[in-house]
Amino acid sequence: MEIKNLIMLNGFSNETIKAFEKLFYYETVIKEDIETKDNWYIIRVGISEAFDAFLMLENATGLPKEANLYTFFEKIEKQGNEYVLFGNAYDELDFYDSQTPIPFEIRFTNADFKAKVYKTGHIEGFPIDWCVLCEIAFEIVEKYLFSKELLNEEEMNYLPLFIELANLLSYSDYKNDAKVSEYTILKQFFSKYGFEKPLKRLVKIENEGKNEKLSKLKERFLEELDFKKYEPLFREFFEIVSNTQNGYKIRIECNCPFEKLVDTRKQIDLLIKAKGYEGEYPFYYKKGKANSIKIKVRKYYPKKTFVFANSDLMHYIYCRENTYTNDSLYIDFCCGCEAINDSEQKPDLISFMFNSNGKPYIEIVDYSQNYYGEDGELISDDLEQRINISCKLAELIKLSKSERNEYKTNYSLKAVLAMLPMSIALSLFIALIILPAFMLLGVLLCLIFGLSSEIPSMFRDIPWLRLYFISAGIIEIVFFIYSLFY
Repeated sequence: MEIKNLIMLNGFSNETIKAFEKLFYYETVIKEDIETKDNWYIIRVGISEAFDAFLMLENATGLPKEANLYTFFEKIEKQGNEYVLFGNAYDELDFYDSQTPIPFEIRFTNADFKAKVYKTGHIEGFPIDWCVLCEIAFEIVEKYLFSKELLNEEEMNYLPLFIELANLLSYSDYKNDAKVSEYTILKQFFSKYGFEKPLKRLVKIENEGKNEKLSKLKERFLEELDFKKYEPLFREFFEIVSNTQNGYKIRIECNCPFEKLVDTRKQIDLLIKAKGYEGEYPFYYKKGKANSIKIKVRKYYPKKTFVFANSDLMHYIYCRENTYTNDSLYIDFCCGCEAINDSEQKPDLISFMFNSNGKPYIEIVDYSQNYYGEDGELISDDLEQRINISCKLAELIKLSKSERNEYKTNYSLKAVLAMLPMSIALSLFIALIILPAFMLLGVLLCLIFGLSSEIPSMFRDIPWLRLYFISAGIIEIVFFIYSLFY
């Protein structure tokens, strides 16, 4: 790039060069991402879960203050003792209506870079699985590629492992930028645990040359790892990445006023514990039983769950602090349950996600505090009602009509169709039990009333096969309606 050569000749740091490249990469920069402080323009040029990157222009002038959107050209000129950065300004409302852009020039004497580093948000997230683990590694590698100074000592020590984990994502490939071998470290770990199938899969991934097929191989590989068998290795990796994040604050703790955050956490803690849950913020749990047969389809992830009546359950609520912007605090209540076989089982989110004692059921209820409605009025969601909804969903209790409206439950065709394979199988199985029972009852009645001679004709003349499929169809319709409205 011509721009890179110019900046390098004038002694700007590599981080500053990358900040300029990020600025040119983004199609638009909104007004809120540019801060004027003293004689600096501070432009946010990169946002991730793990860090924010800022391009700082000293003695900067020329930004149209009345505009709301800006685009920057990949062009900088040196004019005397100043640099000139070129761009176009737009009114936000007309940007997509082919508004005539307003050209502008930012003049500055020097450029620098700064970053704010956070604990990667996925560490505090839920659900947690192999894909999320790789996303955590991805964020750490992203920091390294921007500047190795953004990494702490532990992150640097495990960087080769994180690069290999990040490379397992279908959209990531750092083998050239990071200059490491393919999956040497991962293969050593899989060998240590005796996992032969993943070893063969990694070799296949290494040798695949077509990008489209490679992406599918990676996606299938991560899905295959989400089984109980591979949980011990997952725990080892998760402990490694979690330990590297010690010392960082999560983003919301850095942006939200501390007193407000503490007060909200206390309110949530009191309301959830009042529902009989144990634990401490952000993780709560309660043991219980299913009162009746439950068939659930996740709202966000259309995967089906079947729970028998009187099954022992472990109910979970995890409070995931989402974002804090412009005095608005957003929290997700991740609620769910799993069938358990051991009454002494301790609550464990990782075990829950790996189906250690049954298939988990998960829903997410969002809570927004201090946000502006359509009419511009400052409002908040009802925290107590949101927690009531979360507890009911975790405990497989039917929501009231008002709660369904508040939760905005949508029974999409995709979610309903997700139930069909399991409900059809159950219908066929139940019908297979019912019909022999009727046959046996018919034989007993014939014997009781001295009609044993009618038994052969009963089996011969009654269309049992047709009745089997009719009864299976009726049972299937009942399951289908149940999945729609319960």
